[in-house]
Amino acid sequence: MLILKIVKMISSDIIWKKINNTLSKEEDAEFSKWIEKKEHQLHYEKALKYFKNGSDFKNDEIDIESKWENFESRLIQSRSISKYSSKFITALAAGVTLLIVSTLCFLISTLFFLNSQQNNSPLISEVVVQPGKSKAILIVDGGESYDLSQNNNFNILSGVTQISKKASKISYSNDKSNNKASLSKETYHTLEVPRGGEYFIELSDGTKIWINSDSKLKYPVEFMGQSRNIELIGEAYFEVAHNSEKPFVVTSGTQRVEVLGTSFNISSYEPDDFIMTTLVEGQVKVENSLNEQNSTHLKLNQQSILDKKTGLIESKKVNVDEYVAWQSGWFRFNDKPISQIMVALARWYDLEVQFENENNFNKHFSGGFRRYDSFDQARKIIEQTGEINFNVQGKKVIIL
Repeated sequence: MLILKIVKMISSDIIWKKINNTLSKEEDAEFSKWIEKKEHQLHYEKALKYFKNGSDFKNDEIDIESKWENFESRLIQSRSISKYSSKFITALAAGVTLLIVSTLCFLISTLFFLNSQQNNSPLISEVVVQPGKSKAILIVDGGESYDLSQNNNFNILSGVTQISKKASKISYSNDKSNNKASLSKETYHTLEVPRGGEYFIELSDGTKIWINSDSKLKYPVEFMGQSRNIELIGEAYFEVAHNSEKPFVVTSGTQRVEVLGTSFNISSYEPDDFIMTTLVEGQVKVENSLNEQNSTHLKLNQQSILDKKTGLIESKKVNVDEYVAWQSGWFRFNDKPISQIMVALARWYDLEVQFENENNFNKHFSGGFRRYDSFDQARKIIEQTGEINFNVQGKKVIIL
């Protein structure tokens, strides 16, 4: 009897995390079991290729996956009907395969038709606003800069540190076997991520940092002092390599965060009135650099808020996922005003946002959507609440 094989799709989040080396133990076990099959290996290789070329492949299988699952369940039921001859089963299989392909083509063509029809509406832009992607500018000692958004890879040697750019990642690694002497003093590099961008970096001590849109990170090529000091403007998620003898210090404006090794998120955009530090695991010390007595120690699932005007620091328990979801490919908002939501979306989609009706400014929303969907998808989800509408004109968004 002929048995049809349909590739069972794993969660796209797990594939994304695998490419970025951020899988949990449970997710890694699930991925390892899934990748054993040859057809799954081919799918992963294709996804990896798309990722390296800057594609938003994460969305490619999402809408179709449920359709495959429905067809698969029907096929499983059909296998229990054993009275059919082998030839009939073969013909049935071919027919079902043709039906699947035809149905998917119909669904895709229908979606394109509906989108083209909707684009005639004055409230929807004819140009699809695409999500951000991996891009950044690396500024090295002496002012020379490298465009990291390009596909070309490179290797640079600075002292005993090898600097490698591959795909959407730049990494620093110390080569102690190199005969070249270490740097005589700390040499700093700066990574600038524009609006509509993000980037991943691994520092020479093994610390991993995901940098969000419109952000800047300044760090040493080699950590040579008694502490590991870096500077951040904007937002970044940190997985700090543990070193009990050399604390890791992040300075953001007047805020100073000190850790030995842990995971946390800092949001410190210059226009914002507050600096928010959200702890994912471990412990961190947060203090006002102008007043060291004004400090707090964060524990699991806590967040500190530094008021830039008063310099005071408060802490509270939060749903951590809301503040770090961006790092794993999501936007999540819990009772947030649309004004704050649009600030986050504007940075990622590189938009200009205007409010036509000030009464909408403080309307609160809860929910989430995929970070790598087009802005049109995010807009539709928000408009489904019936509270507000959008007028999208290219990169200009007017909230009605």
